[in-house]
Amino acid sequence: MTKDYSHLIGETFGELTIFDISEPDTRHRSRRKAECLCECGKSCSIDLQSLLNGSTKSCGHARELPKTHMRYEAFVGRKFGKLTIEKVLYDENAKRGHKVRAFCKCDCGNEIETNFYTVKNGYKTSCGCEYEQVSRNDLQLQGIEVTNTENHSTGIRNITTNNHGYQVQIQRYGILTRKFARTLEDAIKLKESIINEYKEKGLLQSANRPDLQSLIGKTFNHLTILEIGEPDRKRSRMRFATCQCDCGKITKTRLSYVTNGKVKSCGHIRGKVKSNANKPTFKTTKRHSTGVRNITTTPYNMYCVSVSRNGVEKRKYVKTFEEALEVKQQFLNEFGEK
Repeated sequence: MTKDYSHLIGETFGELTIFDISEPDTRHRSRRKAECLCECGKSCSIDLQSLLNGSTKSCGHARELPKTHMRYEAFVGRKFGKLTIEKVLYDENAKRGHKVRAFCKCDCGNEIETNFYTVKNGYKTSCGCEYEQVSRNDLQLQGIEVTNTENHSTGIRNITTNNHGYQVQIQRYGILTRKFARTLEDAIKLKESIINEYKEKGLLQSANRPDLQSLIGKTFNHLTILEIGEPDRKRSRMRFATCQCDCGKITKTRLSYVTNGKVKSCGHIRGKVKSNANKPTFKTTKRHSTGVRNITTTPYNMYCVSVSRNGVEKRKYVKTFEEALEVKQQFLNEFGEK
């Protein structure tokens, strides 16, 4: 007497739903077959025992996935926090780290699509229902005055809410400090500690701050400071000063370079030969050229004397043009004696 399997029709095993069961062929000792419809829409004939013991779960469409995708399919149906992964999506055109996404269903009934790794690694455990925004009443019960609670704002400067609690973020002169806290009281304490740390480093305005306005009108070398701008936050504490050069040109450069003498002019004296009443007149024809053979200028307002004979070179740097002429004559005399 053969066993009746008609009660299995309509049942689902894995991704296969049985819609018909055939009788076995006793002549060829064949086993009973089940006609199934896969979730992908394909119909197939599967051995009934393989279907019942779970060794066959689909028509085989999962085998067509790349090997790298097979490992993600194993997470379908698993639960992480309040999220249950129902489907894994792939986007080959996305940037690295965002190609695999998870379609999840939360315990509250909401469905979300998010990065697969944020769910797998436990960074995201719900659709956001368990991290509701801090309401005005909740903050007032803690004795804190608030003005706005929209868009993760707590109404307290430098403190916002996030998916895991509270975030404290303070930036001064391009230096950013960001810390996290579970409660609002801890966030307020963190804010105070960060501000105190900034004060010790001199990154906050204090009574010890130098009076920069007193520098306006002062002359450093060839530059007279006309205006001092605010620091550029992208460049730490860097301040720029608008200066007027002796030649009449207006230039903008770093304030520290002007005060410490690193920048002395708008650039009009760079590479020029210092004028001297006793110096012979000559015509400048090239950059760093003095018009006198074997004598050139340097970017450091000095003179270079270089004389070469028969592969032997003599070189010396001096400060004045008169010294350069003397050194040149000395080199020529030494080569002439040899």
